[in-house]
Amino acid sequence: MAVEDGYGVVGPVTPEVARALLDIAEANGLPPEVIRTTIGGFVAPVDVVSRYEESLGAEPEDEAEGAAEDADYPDATWKNDQIKAWADAHDVDLGESRKKADMLAAISTADKEE
Repeated sequence: MAVEDGYGVVGPVTPEVARALLDIAEANGLPPEVIRTTIGGFVAPVDVVSRYEESLGAEPEDEAEGAAEDADYPDATWKNDQIKAWADAHDVDLGESRKKADMLAAISTADKEE
């Protein structure tokens, strides 16, 4: 689905999401008409979408992808894919590790060996 420049999509379509988006738009001096429905979500100005995601404690998608790579050391709050990406970027062999605890242990062991 194409969304016009300066707009993003937030979902799902629920009264709670609609109310939150409308409140954020109003706080930014925007009319309620800037929030529109689409299949599976709402179309809203990017700044409204960003503030909504911040209110959920979520990082915007682009920032979340790079967060693990920028951090100094992985921990239990990281997702498995982020831990694997960090290990690849730092040439750490995770061996056959599949569980988060095993991956973190392999990284810790590799760090102590250096």
